[in-house]
Amino acid sequence: MRDIAIGFVTGRKSFRNVLKTYACHWRGLIREHPVGIHLIVAYDLEYNHTSVDDYVNLQDEIRDTFRSVSFIGPESVRGMCEDLCGGGVLEEREARQLFGRGYAGKRNVVLYEAIRRGMDALLFLDDDEYPLAVTSRDGLAYWCGQDVFREHVKALGTFDVTNGYHCGYVSPIPHMGFTDDFTEDDFRVFADAVSNDILNWDGMSAVMRNGGVTYADDGALAEPRVTALERGRTDGLPISGSNLGIRLTDRTRTVPFFNPSGARGRGRLLCGGVG
Repeated sequence: MRDIAIGFVTGRKSFRNVLKTYACHWRGLIREHPVGIHLIVAYDLEYNHTSVDDYVNLQDEIRDTFRSVSFIGPESVRGMCEDLCGGGVLEEREARQLFGRGYAGKRNVVLYEAIRRGMDALLFLDDDEYPLAVTSRDGLAYWCGQDVFREHVKALGTFDVTNGYHCGYVSPIPHMGFTDDFTEDDFRVFADAVSNDILNWDGMSAVMRNGGVTYADDGALAEPRVTALERGRTDGLPISGSNLGIRLTDRTRTVPFFNPSGARGRGRLLCGGVG
């Protein structure tokens, strides 16, 4: 693969700090391998009342890491929709569904831009997830840097979709004590009400017992584990919208994101299986 797009959907000022952490590693990687990395960012100014400069004002050393850098705001999305509708590719209703509000719409914007620019693959990363994993040893927390790139690129030579572990730790999940006025069963009811495909009561209670931290699997850190799944199967694993790779060399096998009715709007699911 020659050209890999890195996609971010963001509404946080911390985005540039996360990107800087990744870029420090990628500079060494691209010196060793003949691969071009292209940055595509779809930003949301309303989420945290941010400004365009919170995203586009990158340091030269970070910008120079990439062969190309694209920032996509509301005006760009409107132009994208007008071009597709004016050319008869989409109807206006279809464009609103595909590139509408929410995470799924923003991810589709990045996905379409990567396809339009002829990328071989696209890797989505989260704007609040640093490439670090934490383990617990002798009561101390140890942080280990993670590649979050190399294995995706290798696997995307064969597979349509790749999905890695989350980095950092699941947050915010409190470490809290229960009383007669607020029992564990009370909190369980709340947790069940806000649960989703990734976070549920069993997972939350386990994290709370660890003081609010999800510790990484030492075995997975010591030796990469790559598991191939049959189409339509996840073996009980949630397919998240970040640390997610999509091969783009066969466009007939590329499918859009969508938000299921009543979902939290994260756009975690793809129309289709993992193959």
